[in-house]
Amino acid sequence: MRPLTKRLLGAVALLALVLLSAFGAGTYGFMQGYVHGLGDTSSEAATLTTTLRALRSGDVEKAMTNLEGDLDTLIIEHSVTDTGIPVFSWLTPYTHNDAAERKLFTRVARYRDEYPSVAPVPEVRTLIAKHLESFQTQ
Repeated sequence: MRPLTKRLLGAVALLALVLLSAFGAGTYGFMQGYVHGLGDTSSEAATLTTTLRALRSGDVEKAMTNLEGDLDTLIIEHSVTDTGIPVFSWLTPYTHNDAAERKLFTRVARYRDEYPSVAPVPEVRTLIAKHLESFQTQ
């Protein structure tokens, strides 16, 4: 076999291996996110069911505690989520609306200002308050 043909075959094999690796890694990452989403949905549904049962039985205090905890969780998740433009945004449409998000989280910040978090961990309360500062109206 000639050296040029041998190099060409090696380059093609290397390119195929890189593409296969990228496809495998992408598929693995997608599946991890999908499984995480399913688990997150089931835990949210279980918490919501507990809250609804508490309301139906007249235990408003327990229902309020559950809902306040859920709100704290969503605020913390929002604080650690990267809302920047995704790396591959040129491949898919990107529809993030900063103005709408700011308006919605301003409502959350006003609520938390009126009714501060009662999370048992002081660091959690601090994180929530610090994140919501940027959504306070001037």
